[in-house]
Amino acid sequence: MICTVDGGFTAADIVNITGGILNGDLSGEITRLTLDSRDKNEGGLFVAVRGERFDGHDFIAEAIKNGAVCYLTSRHDPVFANAAAVYVEDTVQALGALANAHRRRINPVTVAVTGSVGKTTTRQFIFSVLNQKYRTHKTEGNFNNDIGLPLTLLRLTRRHNAAVLEFGMSGPGEIAGLSRMAEPDIAVITNIGNSHIEYLHSRENIRDAKMEIIHSLRPGGKLFLNGSEPLLAGVNGAIYVAFKGSGPGSDISIDAASSGIEGSTFDLTAFGAKLRGLEIPAVGRHNIYNAAVACGVGLSLGMDEKDIRRGLGGFENIAMRQNIYKSGGKTIIEDCYNASPESMASSLEVLGSVARQNGGRSIAVLGDMRELGRWSESLHLGVGRMVADMHTDLLFTLGGEAMLIAEGAIKAGMNADSVYRFEDISDIRPLTAALKDRLREGDNLLFKASRSVELERVTAALDER
Repeated sequence: MICTVDGGFTAADIVNITGGILNGDLSGEITRLTLDSRDKNEGGLFVAVRGERFDGHDFIAEAIKNGAVCYLTSRHDPVFANAAAVYVEDTVQALGALANAHRRRINPVTVAVTGSVGKTTTRQFIFSVLNQKYRTHKTEGNFNNDIGLPLTLLRLTRRHNAAVLEFGMSGPGEIAGLSRMAEPDIAVITNIGNSHIEYLHSRENIRDAKMEIIHSLRPGGKLFLNGSEPLLAGVNGAIYVAFKGSGPGSDISIDAASSGIEGSTFDLTAFGAKLRGLEIPAVGRHNIYNAAVACGVGLSLGMDEKDIRRGLGGFENIAMRQNIYKSGGKTIIEDCYNASPESMASSLEVLGSVARQNGGRSIAVLGDMRELGRWSESLHLGVGRMVADMHTDLLFTLGGEAMLIAEGAIKAGMNADSVYRFEDISDIRPLTAALKDRLREGDNLLFKASRSVELERVTAALDER
C-alpha cells in the first residue's frame, strides 16, 4: 500500500532523521513510500523490512523496477543502479523515526489508546467525538504495531489537527516504542485483561506493558484509566473513569445507564459537570464505558456538550465488532474480530439483554480464544460457566479449545442436550448444518471467537439461501 507523505522528505532529511548513510545520488523530494515492492511507486522510497515469511531486502530490485528511486536497507550490499540507498541499522526503527519527524511537522493533538479489550471501539468513539471540532486522522484497521503505526502517522496531512491512534502489543517494550513515535498528548488504557497472557505470564506484567503508553507522553499530557481496575489504582495525576460505585473516587462517573436493541443511554458526571441522557448507537455496558472515555477526552480538550453529543450519536463501529442485525427472522450479534475472556463476558451480557427484549431464545456460538497459554484451560472453562450462569438456551462451540467452553457450561449446570461441540475449525459445514436444523424464527444468536477462527464464515453460510 502506497503511503503519500504531505511535504515529503529530501535525501538530507532521510539521512538526518534515520542516522543513515547515503550511497548514490538523490535530488528533489520523496513524497511516496511503500513496504511492498509490487507497488507502483514512481519516484518513491522503498523500505526493506524483514518479516516472518519474507525479507524485503530480497525484493529491492523489483521495487526499483516499479519506480522507487531510493530505498532504506540494513544490508551493506552494492547499491542498485538507478536508485540511491540509505544504509541504516534497523529499517523498522528508521521507518518509525521518519514517522515521528512527520508527526512533529504536522503537530496534531494526539490521543493514543491501548488496553486488553475495547481499544478499537474506544478509538472509534474518540474519533467520532473529536471529529466534531477537529479535522481528525485515525488508525485504520489493525495498523497498530511498529509497522502499522508509522504508516498511519506518515499519512497525516496539513489539514489534520488531531489524531486518534491505537497501540497494540504482544510483549514488553512494544508500546514504549509506539509512544516514542506518536508522542501523545492524551493516553488511554481501557482495561487490563488476559489477552497475551501466554507471552506476558501475569496480569501485572500486562499492566506494566500497557503503562508504557506514558513513556513519551508530552509535558502536561493526560492519562485516562479504568477506575474499576484495581491493577490501575493509585496512579498519580491519572483521570479515572468508572460506573458509579465500581471505583473509588472516579473523576468521570457513569451515574445511570440502560441499553436497548438499537442503542444505549447514560448519564455522566465529568470534572464536576453533569451530562444527562447521552445516547449512543451501541449496546452493552462495555460500550457505555468506552463512550464515557470519549466524553472525558472531548471535555478535557474544551469541547462543548452539543458537539460531544453529536459525536456520540454518529459513532460507527468497524466490521465484525458487535454488528447487530436481523436475518431470516433472527437477531444476529456478529462479533468475530477477536475474543478474550473479558470480551466474551461483555458479549454474552449483550446477548442476554437482546434476548430479553426480543423475547426469543439466546444462542451462543463461540470459538477458540487464542494466546492464553497455560491459562487457556481454566479461562475457557470459565467462559463456559458464564454461559450457564446467564441461562443461555443453546451453546455451539467451534475448535479444540472451545470444547472446554462446552465442558465448563455443562459442569455449571447447563443441560448437555443444549450443548453442541464441533472441533474442526477448517470445516464449518457440520456446525452450520446443526444450526440450520435447530434455529427458529425469533432466535437471538451471538457469534464470538478469536480472529483466526474466522467465525464470520458461519454467519455468511447461514445467510446463504
